[in-house]
Parts: sequence; C-alpha cells; structure tokens
Amino acid sequence: MSNIFSAIIILTILFCRCSPRNSIDFPDGGYEYPAENEKVDSSYYFYPVRNVASKRDSFDFSMYYRFYQAFDEENLSLAPHQTDVFRFCYEQIMSPGVVITLTPNEILVKKGNQDGYFDYVGDALTELEEQHLNYLQVYFLANSKRNAGDQKYFDSLTNEFPELLDAKYYKQLIEKRFKIKPFTYSVNKIKISNNTYRWLVTEINRSGYWKFPCSIRCEGAPTHPSSFSLEANTQRKFNVVCAYSCPDDTTRFVRACQELVKAAKMENEIRLIWDGTTITVDESTLPPPVRIK
Repeated sequence: MSNIFSAIIILTILFCRCSPRNSIDFPDGGYEYPAENEKVDSSYYFYPVRNVASKRDSFDFSMYYRFYQAFDEENLSLAPHQTDVFRFCYEQIMSPGVVITLTPNEILVKKGNQDGYFDYVGDALTELEEQHLNYLQVYFLANSKRNAGDQKYFDSLTNEFPELLDAKYYKQLIEKRFKIKPFTYSVNKIKISNNTYRWLVTEINRSGYWKFPCSIRCEGAPTHPSSFSLEANTQRKFNVVCAYSCPDDTTRFVRACQELVKAAKMENEIRLIWDGTTITVDESTLPPPVRIK
C-alpha cells in the first residue's frame, strides 16, 4: 500500500511540473493581488498600482474602466485566474479599439465596430466644475512640466480645492460630462499551439516587461498618439505596462507586443513600430495654461 501511495505522490508531482501553469517561470517583478478581505474599487482596472502610479497616471487609469466595460472585459488585477492570461489593449483616436487576450490554447480578438463609446453632454457641469475639468485636462493632465509660477498657482488652487488632487473627483466630472453610448464589437477566436503560446510569453518575459514602470511615455510623441497596454494575470502576481506608440521605438517590449498582434492576425491594423515621419508638436510652442477665475 505504501508503494502505491508513493507512486501516486510521484505522479502528482510530475503532473504539476508538466501542467501549463507551471511550465513557464516568470521573472521577478509585477504586483501583488489585493488581500481577500481588502475592500477594493473594482472599477479601477489596475488596482495593485494605485499606490505607485503618479498622480497623472492615477487620473488616467481611473477612467480606463469605460474602455474595458465597453468590451465586456473583467478586471484582471483583483485575483488570479486558473490559467495565465495576457491582455493587450489598443486605442487610437477616431478608431475602434481592440482587445487581444492570450491564453495557453487560444487568442481572443475583440474589435470595436464604431468610433468611441461615450457621448458628450454639453450642460451637465456647473460653472465651477467646468473650470475644474478644463484645468485638469488642459493643464494638469496634458502637461506634466510646470515652471515656478505655474507651480505656485497650482499649489494655491489645490489648497483651495483639494478635490483637484483626487482621481475620484476627476472621474465624477468625466462621468457627468460624458455618457456611455451603445457599443458593439466583433469577436474572433484563434486556436494556437502550446509552442506558439510559450514563444509569445517567452518574448514578453525577455523584453523586461516585468521590471518596467506601469506607465511609459515618450518624447516627441505625435499630437494624438495611439496607446496600448499589456496586462498579465498569473498565479503569483499581476502586471501592467501602459505605453504609447513612440517614434522609432523598436525596444524588445514593443516588438513582443507586435508579435502578439501578428499572432492575432491584426498586424495590418495595429502597427506599434513606425518610422517616425508623423508630425509631432513641440510643447514649448503651445499656449500657456488656462487660468481659472
């Protein structure tokens, strides 16, 4: 009986070592999932980065739920799945968004059927709320560099209105200004081999992805750059990197994302690597920030 029991243990260990989840070792990095008893904001889709993201990124991330919910996508940052999941999201102004989900046996592609997923509501804000939203969008969010005079004004304004530093307040203003409209998308399922899955994940792991900050911005970006993100939901940790399509960016991370796009048969529509000929705008030529009276 003891020999049979020992054999069962050995077979169980061998099975676990050969299972899809344990077949890939992920590099150090990423973020811990929230504790089981932790009260979380499930609409914050990158919840584990809430305490490390910059104020500007926190404001941006607080609104990402609109994109994910339009595509009926769940929040991957709250708990591990039974199988590892990688999710690539792509947005470009005046173009439908795309969501590409990679799992060990399949690539799921969701492509929006229309431009945008919200409508403008013209008179929903009070005069003060209008001023606050204008300030946050035109000055605080759009331009991270402030001279001494601007910084002094910014400090005095946030002392008077401390809610300006709260991403929840920004979210509240946006939700009053814009309303969600009906949104549809197409779905394409692509079966992949285990070798393809392992190769794509290996390219991601080797790219430095697990050590990158949660947000990567670029110098000399076009006026309306396309943006993309890559999330990972594994048994031990969650990770996310949000980035922009930067001029002549051929880093291993961008190439790994482009390989995922290619495997999803979307390379003709999503081109993260470009030649830099798009006209960019020098921020020094922009008008000064709008003052709130």
